[in-house]
Amino acid sequence: MSAELEHGYGRRMESALDEMRALILGRYPDATFDTGPSQDDATIVHLYAYVDVDDTDEVMDLVVDRMVDIQAEEGLPLFVIPLQTPARAVARWAEYEQRAGRPTP
Repeated sequence: MSAELEHGYGRRMESALDEMRALILGRYPDATFDTGPSQDDATIVHLYAYVDVDDTDEVMDLVVDRMVDIQAEEGLPLFVIPLQTPARAVARWAEYEQRAGRPTP
């Protein structure tokens, strides 16, 4: 049994999650993923996509049309949340600190 089914997402949601993962991995093969319920509404599923990009809007541009179709046409409350990889986020923070004239650890 998959992790989604264990969390009670169901087969339709599992299929939608797999589709979103495949779409992202097609362009960003090193992406990793987590899933979980929204903090505001446990019926909403968040797919967290960790991608090594400067601008996570690139990832959202890739998935937004299909995500909206899944929500509207299939009635599945799935939201993709693209995030930078931890290493990319740390590097960007160090760049920010350097530009601000602060020493980095």
